[in-house]
Amino acid sequence: MATLSKWQEAWDRSMKARWTHRLIPNIRVWIERRHGELNYHLTQLLTRHGFFKHHSRRYDYNQSAQCPVCPSSIENAEHVFYHCPRFSEERERLHFLLHEVMTPENTTRLMLASEPNWLAIASFPYCKHPKQLLKESMQISIWNRSRFCNETLMILT
Repeated sequence: MATLSKWQEAWDRSMKARWTHRLIPNIRVWIERRHGELNYHLTQLLTRHGFFKHHSRRYDYNQSAQCPVCPSSIENAEHVFYHCPRFSEERERLHFLLHEVMTPENTTRLMLASEPNWLAIASFPYCKHPKQLLKESMQISIWNRSRFCNETLMILT
């Protein structure tokens, strides 16, 4: 475990990835987690790299980094996930499910507290409850199979 201690010391001293460090200050707790798969949206939240105007501006200097809803704010991961009014209903749903307001400082603790918490936070960008997402995904799968069968029948007749 000396290697993990050295890694933690380097993580704490580094000037890089400060946003990720703010969310995941303790490496051991993160790597020893018992549940939770990362997805596209969680990776964007955790790294601050993604489809945010602030990040996209790095590649297109003509693009404004301003939030389209909050012109006085920069659209970055923190703004979108924690502050932007576009997602206030989703944050309220999370607050209800987690029994706590999610902040950058408590996000990891909340995610690691339980698998349902992880799923609730992971589903935040989808704006729906994890059980609803699973149900819809199953319905879409059934609908796609049904549609495929119907299209196949039309071709054969």
